[in-house]
Amino acid sequence: MKKLGIIVLCLFITQMAYCQWDLLGKRQVGQNEVITFLKQEKKDIRKNPDGIPFVKTAYKFEVKTGEKKLKIQLKDYFYIDTGNPEMKPSIYVDDKFNMVYIFIWEKDETPGNYGMNGYVYEYDMKLKKIKKEIVFKKANCGWFPYFVKGDEDLILLRHFSYAGYWDLVSLKNQKGKWMTISIQDITPEEAKIRYLKH
Repeated sequence: MKKLGIIVLCLFITQMAYCQWDLLGKRQVGQNEVITFLKQEKKDIRKNPDGIPFVKTAYKFEVKTGEKKLKIQLKDYFYIDTGNPEMKPSIYVDDKFNMVYIFIWEKDETPGNYGMNGYVYEYDMKLKKIKKEIVFKKANCGWFPYFVKGDEDLILLRHFSYAGYWDLVSLKNQKGKWMTISIQDITPEEAKIRYLKH
């Protein structure tokens, strides 16, 4: 009976550790503050051909914008390289249209290539609803990502592709779907310098 009690206690402690949210970081995005938390299943991983592990990860966010305090928790899990700082979610708060944009990318399920999947989550601050959009699938892009606001209030996602060393921009087309356009050749070093400025 004593052994059973010890086993139950160990399982409880393991479960509590598993459910723990860890602080990933706090960042000022313009006038807004974003705090990001993550939770990982460290035994569930995907790997690139070079053996880098991508760990199954969940995210939640606290966003302070003006008088509003938002809590956004994503239901999906993502396979990310925890040792790579640029795989942190990229966030843009659009106060004018009461929207929060979150870009997250992950290793796809195929171990034999360097394919990544990228998503934008659009959170409506008024309706408190979130919508998931696919930006790309099974492509070696998404590196060094950040949002900018373009002309006519367009939200643009800038990122980099190792397949051809391309400077990329993703945006919504007239049908409301995200599309990605190659802008110019760029080196990874140039893409990283630009990313670190945002």
